[in-house]
This record gives sequence, structure tokens and C-alpha cells, in this order.
Amino acid sequence: MYYKENKKDEKGCYPISLIKKMPVYYFPQESFKHTTDFDMLKSILCPNCDYQKNDCDFQQESNPGPPCGGYIYFQHILSKGLIDIDDIRRICEII
Repeated sequence: MYYKENKKDEKGCYPISLIKKMPVYYFPQESFKHTTDFDMLKSILCPNCDYQKNDCDFQQESNPGPPCGGYIYFQHILSKGLIDIDDIRRICEII
């Protein structure tokens, strides 16, 4: 939803940059159900993202938009038990 083909950014979406550096787990998009149970995930990923301050609709206090694809990916693998929140913290420290 947020991808713009001609937009050139230095770093881009932080969660997506993490995914590009780790093994990929595929899941059908229709199987994803977004919840607000992952505030800890938001506190780990979002502060590192270049889009947080100005361009992230998900970060808006009033009327927040949907999360980015990277956040959705991590939330999904967390909810499936394939990774835990401490694993994500370690990934962020290493990458």
C-alpha cells in the first residue's frame, strides 16, 4: 500500500530492510489478521524507521493507518510462534 515505484529513499522502511537480510517465511495475505496486541513490536521496529516521523500513517495518534508490510510480516511470524520478541530485538541489534 505504501510502496511508490519512483520514490528514492536512502534507507527506506526499516522492517522491510530487516526482512531482506534474513530468511523469508511466506504466508498468504488473506491469512493475516492485524491486531493491536503487538505494541512491543511497534516499539522495537518503528523508532528505527526513516518513515516514522513524517511519512508513516501507522504512527498517527488520531486515525492511524495500516502498518507497513514489514511490520505485518513480523507480526505474522510472531503470532505463528516462529519467532519471539527477543529474537526480533537481537535481529535489530545485529543488522
